[in-house]
Amino acid sequence: KALTDAQVQEVSAEMAEKNIDALSLLKEKALVREEEIAKAIATMYKLPYVDLFGQIVGAQILKTIPEESARTYQMVCFKRDASMMDVAIVDPGNLKAIDAAEFIARKYSLKVRYHVVSSSGLTYVLKQYGNMVERVQEVLRDVEKEEGPEAGVLDEEVTDETIRNAPVSKM
Repeated sequence: KALTDAQVQEVSAEMAEKNIDALSLLKEKALVREEEIAKAIATMYKLPYVDLFGQIVGAQILKTIPEESARTYQMVCFKRDASMMDVAIVDPGNLKAIDAAEFIARKYSLKVRYHVVSSSGLTYVLKQYGNMVERVQEVLRDVEKEEGPEAGVLDEEVTDETIRNAPVSKM
């Protein structure tokens, strides 16, 4: 169930009184399920909610925000075009996360459009960072099957540098 207007006001007041973030307070009070908490936070911050369960994010888009930053600040880039990056963030009140996203956006000359995501939805996408190594290894195995072991594609250890130079990561 979604929060009533009265509950939103109560939570907002208690956040200020206790100097606690919305996510922690809503979880502590167990007023709603996790996805509903994310929707409530989105409403409180006047941001759109995004459900990332089942969404596969392309490697180039995902790499817009480095994995370490994504995990530290609990945010991911899930959509990007020539002028805009869409960032899903668990806690839009985390000013360090916002600063990090804005810094990254400036690096690519992009604007940022923020969306609120649940912790579980974010975790679903964060797991895709690790899958990049697995995807590259799978492609390299396929190439070796087609071209034979003399191709030597699996001779080197798959590292971040290998991934950056792999044709599949540039798609």
